[in-house]
Amino acid sequence: MLDFDGVLHPEPATVDQVFCSLPHLHTVLLARPAARVVVTSDWRLKNSVEQLSDLLFGGFPQLRGRFAGVTPEIPECRYEYRGREREVEAWLQANGMPKWIAIDDVAGNYRYGSPRVVLIDYRTGLVSQDIDRILELIPSK
Repeated sequence: MLDFDGVLHPEPATVDQVFCSLPHLHTVLLARPAARVVVTSDWRLKNSVEQLSDLLFGGFPQLRGRFAGVTPEIPECRYEYRGREREVEAWLQANGMPKWIAIDDVAGNYRYGSPRVVLIDYRTGLVSQDIDRILELIPSK
């Protein structure tokens, strides 16, 4: 479950910083061939699935098949504690993926202390030191 702003680039980001952390996501995906990406970011509300796939994997066509979709928008949950987690739960119920982790920069989007969530520092976005924390949560097979 992947957020963009604050994860794939700092928040706020300058034009040249947008998606600057994408190579770190690619490193994770290359290390875990069974891992799939579901976009939870608000970018899903203004971009098509094809556009999101291009943004994430345009330079890595071998990873395009790893795109599993986007979570539904549940407007009444938008600004509530665990709102994003509720959208994830709705996606999981519809698509059946029992093992999942979330990579996000906002702790309140998920249950406090959830072992499924890797919190990223919004000021830097995903950095190389975050890769091992993510890989620990994704089974290698």
